[in-house]
Amino acid sequence: LSCGNIIESLSTAYQICPSGQIHEIWEFFDAWTLEITRRGGTTNDDAAGSNERDSSTELSFCVQMFIIFIRNVRTNKQNSTEIRTFSEKTMASSVATLLGNDISIESISARCDYFLRQGLNLCGWLVDIHTRACFWIENLHVSYHGS
Repeated sequence: LSCGNIIESLSTAYQICPSGQIHEIWEFFDAWTLEITRRGGTTNDDAAGSNERDSSTELSFCVQMFIIFIRNVRTNKQNSTEIRTFSEKTMASSVATLLGNDISIESISARCDYFLRQGLNLCGWLVDIHTRACFWIENLHVSYHGS
């Protein structure tokens, strides 16, 4: 994802994405992140080092794609409640797993730092979209009370 044209194309696609598709795209990225995190670094065979590298590369790609999506989702009055719910769910699932809240002590290894960085990066952008969604929710309440 180092090519600006790819990121720009993805950004445009997400910005014009019909709001009815946001849920499916979000669920895809959330499930993918969870799957990689849960399987990453858990193999005990001779190829464990290779599997961890593959998982790390895939996780990095997945998190970057998820962040591009989050950065470009347009929040508005119609989808703000749904987006707030999505971001809270992802914080409790994918981010919690990346930060190590539900992994055993035995599986914590060198992967920990890498997964922690990915988790914090994703967390930061989830806070951003959660804030944008809450802005619209707060404005909905103000407009209802003001009438």
